[in-house]
Amino acid sequence: MDTFTLILCVLAAVVLSSFLSRFLPKISTPLVQIALGVLATYLPFFPDTELDPELFMVLFIAPLLYLEAHEIDKSALFKSLKISLSLAIGLAIATMVAVGFTVHTFWPAIPLAAAFALGAALGPTDAVAVSSLGKEAALTQRQLSVLKGESLFNDASGIVGFQFSILAAVTGVFSFGEAAGEFVVSFIGGTLFGLAVGLVVNWLFETIRSLGWETTTTRILMELFLPFLLYLAAEDIAHVSGILAVVACGLLIRFDHTGIGPNVARTNIVSSSVWAVLSFSLNGAVFILLGMLLPDAMSRSWEDPGVSNPMLISVILLVALVVIAMRFLWVAAVLRVTKDQRTGRRRRMTPERWRSAAVMTFGGPKGTITLSLMLTIPFFTAADDLFPMRDELIFIASGVIIVTLLLANFLLPLIAPNRGTDDSHEITEITIDVLRRTVEELTQRITPENRRAVLMVIDSYTKRITRLKQRIGGVDPHGFEQLQIDALYWEKDFIKERLAALRAQPSPDDHERDLGIEACERMLDQIMD
Repeated sequence: MDTFTLILCVLAAVVLSSFLSRFLPKISTPLVQIALGVLATYLPFFPDTELDPELFMVLFIAPLLYLEAHEIDKSALFKSLKISLSLAIGLAIATMVAVGFTVHTFWPAIPLAAAFALGAALGPTDAVAVSSLGKEAALTQRQLSVLKGESLFNDASGIVGFQFSILAAVTGVFSFGEAAGEFVVSFIGGTLFGLAVGLVVNWLFETIRSLGWETTTTRILMELFLPFLLYLAAEDIAHVSGILAVVACGLLIRFDHTGIGPNVARTNIVSSSVWAVLSFSLNGAVFILLGMLLPDAMSRSWEDPGVSNPMLISVILLVALVVIAMRFLWVAAVLRVTKDQRTGRRRRMTPERWRSAAVMTFGGPKGTITLSLMLTIPFFTAADDLFPMRDELIFIASGVIIVTLLLANFLLPLIAPNRGTDDSHEITEITIDVLRRTVEELTQRITPENRRAVLMVIDSYTKRITRLKQRIGGVDPHGFEQLQIDALYWEKDFIKERLAALRAQPSPDDHERDLGIEACERMLDQIMD
């Protein structure tokens, strides 16, 4: 019963946060949700919360990363893939090393291996927080693509580095070769596993659709189960990175962009609505839980008389400074060595490019992955001794999470103010006009021979125009959805009239008449399903 009560309370807090965010426009929704989570821990009817990191990964992170990978702009991602992978792997490893040596030097009571574990946990950025940054600040499409790409791939490097650091701290033994090999197997194996599953799923869904077996219920249920089953299969059966498998599969999935017809369109509408509700609920629940876990995670160290509170605050600020400085220097170096796509030459660091480096620095806050990893630190070592400074490490990680989220919320809008003067709006409008003219030209070239093929091409262009309009706010999603529903009703009325005419009028060819009636009845079944 306590679990059910907790679920209801978390969902209620998510709903409340959506209302509060309207009245607090300067504070990002994740921070509002974290604050609600902290307040919830002091309410008497809120049950105690204990996070199972493995359950957290499969229940929250897997579906959110799948959806993020599926909806990301693929062309923009691949254009910035080198930079994203550099941040996801190179910067994550560099951060682990820098934080490890800094913490161990400043506070020798923390073993070097444990300090490396802290640095590894602080490597991954929070994909959920990154996805909301574009609403708070004027980030360019390239900056968003780099940040989202990094958040999709850096979990694996952080998790593998953390696991080997903890293993070294617990056993006192560390093998660099074994750690490197494990990372390569986990990274490449997870990617290949996700791609293979993506190919199979595309074929399966398209085959089911071609056979006429697809219904709205089965399609949505199968799609919702996919990221959960994929993550569990990758981790427990293939023993590779479940996170990367989910991301790779999400990037490859395309079955919802194929096929035409009212049934497919209606199913896509319902699927989008279901995923939108699920995404907002899971996003909110992640930060509500983060807020609920922070007080307990930090109070044990803060209230420990044997630990200096000024020392804790100093280490938090020092680690946050190291993480931010490492990220800024790494991003600036990558921008400096990256060649221009048009000229093929490296560009000098202008003030605008330094500002871009600062934007991508503060646009990578830490979050739930970091805290969930830190909470998996064991209580005892292999020698049955208490794990050294466990509570203090969790306290430091929690403090850095808060610092980076606050900087992303308040400093990022100052560096990249959202004034609504982005040229991408005008570029998008020009693109829409070109696509619309293309549709008009295609419509004029329809013949009985090419009608089906041309209509499929026109349908794809129409979907592109709709997505672009939604991006610039040119389409009211509720109005558009209502129009599509009205169109289904119009189609239903037309088919009913056609069916009545076929039944009322005698035909010289009874077989053709029966086929027409059967086709109309099937179409009505699909619409009414």
